[in-house]
Formats: sequence, structure tokens, C-alpha cells
Amino acid sequence: MPFASNEPEYDLASLFDHELAVNRYITPAVFRLARTRKDWANGRRSLAVRFVPAVEATPVQTSVNLTWNLRGIEPESRYNDLRGELRKLSKTLNDTQLTENAALGVAFALVAVLSPDDEITEVVQVGGRGDYYLNRRRDEMIEVSGVGKGDLTERFAGKTKQVLANAALTRAFVCIIGFDPAAARLERVR
Repeated sequence: MPFASNEPEYDLASLFDHELAVNRYITPAVFRLARTRKDWANGRRSLAVRFVPAVEATPVQTSVNLTWNLRGIEPESRYNDLRGELRKLSKTLNDTQLTENAALGVAFALVAVLSPDDEITEVVQVGGRGDYYLNRRRDEMIEVSGVGKGDLTERFAGKTKQVLANAALTRAFVCIIGFDPAAARLERVR
């Protein structure tokens, strides 16, 4: 598998600028990516990513640096809200929900830096076999899932089968995020 030479970077605070209300994924992503509570306000985590931009394309192994500087977010009240939310997350969401929401935040970042011609534009309703539509098209989507610990292979296979069961799709990506170790697979499967 070829290795990419440059490492793209994405500031998770950029989720505030997305057209969808996905800023709610910032704190779960920071919670899962930060190594300690001291890293909640300001941090960086490198994610090893297997990226496949097209069906049957040669996989590319790269790293994406995810950063966050919550203290630098304006207005200051927004930072205080995020800090308070981080403290409450583990009592508000169960472990699975926390991991899934974190994976969604990271997936938005990965699509932005690795597949910039694609845009995540609308949520898929329950039963649609995916999470979000791409490029304002109902025949393009992405399925996202998170793994707290361990290998991504089994989850990737299951989610690929799920999204491919939607025969109406002309393009589909599966994105699996692992947090221990920090790794991801973003692959076009149709």
C-alpha cells in the first residue's frame, strides 16, 4: 500500500462552520481523541488512515492530524459551553453513543481533507442504510461507525454490507473510526 508523503490537518472547531448542525460532534470527538483531561482545551492527535478514493483503487495509507484549540474559539462563552459539555459527556451518553458521535465528527473531518470534492449535505433517515447523503444527491451516501478499541476489519465488513444493500446508490463510502489505537478506514465501496 503506498504511503502519502504529506499529512493533512483538520481543526475540529471547523465543524462550527459546516452547513449542518454537526458542531455537536466536537466534544465527543475531543473526548475520545484527547489522551488526558488536560488535553481537552487544546490538543492534537494523529490518525492513521487507510483511504480508498474509488472502487478498486489502490489503497493509500496516510495520517491526518486532528487538532482542537477550544480556548481559542470565539466567543468565550462558546468555549465555556464546550468545556462544560466535556465534563458531562460520560454521564450523558453511554459509551456506544459517545463513540458513534465522536466517529461522526472525525468522519466529517476526514471527508473534508481526503475527499474535498465531496460534501456531506443531509442526514439519511432511519432505514436508509447509511448516515449522510453526499453532494445533495440521494444516490450518494456515507456510512460511519466507531470502534472504541481494537481492529476495524469486522465493523468495516458489516457496514459495507449494510450500505451496499441500498441498490439505489451510485456512490457510497464507508468510514470506520477507531480510537484505541487511533486509526480509520475511509473507503469508497460503490
